[in-house]
Amino acid sequence: MIIEDTIVDEIQAIREKQASEYGFDIVAIIKAAKHRQNTSEHQVVSFASQREGITNNNQSHAELAK
Repeated sequence: MIIEDTIVDEIQAIREKQASEYGFDIVAIIKAAKHRQNTSEHQVVSFASQREGITNNNQSHAELAK
């Protein structure tokens, strides 16, 4: 039995719409999100300093958004 969640459905629809607007190009999606974040009047909270010791073989979101 699958329980429908209207909030999850709405978020998935928004994500799908945004992804299609940028041709499902993750770099373009990240750049657009970063632009919205930088031009927003809302306070941005960063936990980056808490993750500085974490490494992986993949590019970070910051590297992709350059």
